[in-house]
Amino acid sequence: MAFIEPTGRQLKKLSEMKHEGPIVMVNLLKLKKGGGQESYAKYSDASLKIVQKIGGRVIYFGKYMMPVIGDGDWDGVLLVEYPSIEAFFEMVNSPEYKATVHHRSEALEDSRLWATRPIA
Repeated sequence: MAFIEPTGRQLKKLSEMKHEGPIVMVNLLKLKKGGGQESYAKYSDASLKIVQKIGGRVIYFGKYMMPVIGDGDWDGVLLVEYPSIEAFFEMVNSPEYKATVHHRSEALEDSRLWATRPIA
């Protein structure tokens, strides 16, 4: 089963979490053959500006090599830090983001997006 977009239930649960401070979103990306990389580049260019505008930053963007524990086959791994859960929602609800997110959907064959919080 492929996962591209969050469900309404997942977004609601994230919005209701009681967490103060930054979060890091862990993205695992499987791009479609024949244009996925180009579409994701369009999404990345536009969304990076929005992330920076709300005080976020890309921590890491790398090409997947291989699993060492477990299995999986991804094309990329992306870590994005947001100042807060609210800042993440500010981004995804902005008109600028809504105008570009279709490039992400068009680019991906499968993905995972995990919200994490710093321990220390």
